[in-house]
Amino acid sequence: MKKLILLLMFYILVLLHIAPTFAQYDSSTQIGLPEGAIARFGKGYIYGMEYSPDGTRFAATTFIGVWIYDAHTGEELDLIAGEHDDRVYAAAYSPDSKNITTVGQDKKVRIWDVHTGQLLNTLIGHKDEVLSVAYSPWSDTGKL
Repeated sequence: MKKLILLLMFYILVLLHIAPTFAQYDSSTQIGLPEGAIARFGKGYIYGMEYSPDGTRFAATTFIGVWIYDAHTGEELDLIAGEHDDRVYAAAYSPDSKNITTVGQDKKVRIWDVHTGQLLNTLIGHKDEVLSVAYSPWSDTGKL
């Protein structure tokens, strides 16, 4: 009986110690969650990385979307993912660093505002996955 009480007390102490750690989520697990979800495990497999031409940000394309980071601090700024139906394979910043274009398995090309994360345009009609995207290095207008 004494062993059972000691074991029960030990179990309660362990639960009291562990419980608060489960209630705290890393900020990256909360960005861009679908409705009803409370957390995300991991950030997805990385397919590619792209630095902005002005050198202030970089984007990591992953299974779940595009993570935008501050290039100087490494801080997560945003997750652009809401409109893609599947994997995002590549991204390209516009020459003025104001927009980012993403492509992926869903056969669509999407153009986003880097600072707000707002979807600006969707180009459809591709017959297969789009694996890469690029802006002309001679353009300063930010057009594809």
